[in-house]
Amino acid sequence: MPRRARAIRPGMRLNAQPMPSDLKRLLDKVEVCKETGCWNWQAARDPQGYGVFWFNGKMRWAHRASCQWLGGGLEDGQVVNHKCGNRACINPEHLEAVSVAYNATYRAPAKTETESCSSCDTSLPPF
Repeated sequence: MPRRARAIRPGMRLNAQPMPSDLKRLLDKVEVCKETGCWNWQAARDPQGYGVFWFNGKMRWAHRASCQWLGGGLEDGQVVNHKCGNRACINPEHLEAVSVAYNATYRAPAKTETESCSSCDTSLPPF
């Protein structure tokens, strides 16, 4: 019987290290907002507005990859809090690894790109 692939859960880490081409592919999909400093994801997004991309044969959240690869990293069970409130942002300076309980209590209210940056291009659909 074939093994079913596990769904990606918020607390899952990206276990493999990225190749330079993976980092380039990640960073090629952002547009930096001069007004807020957000690195707005310009490729595919999930229905909640989080950026998604393929890595090692699985769909991954772009903000988690950015936090793990470019920020301070993630421990098992941690989630990524967007300090800026912009779900499309993958700027590691705007992201922090926190516990699920902390994120549920203290997370910034979610904003759309339009609310967080008036000069950003918002013509892309959320998925």
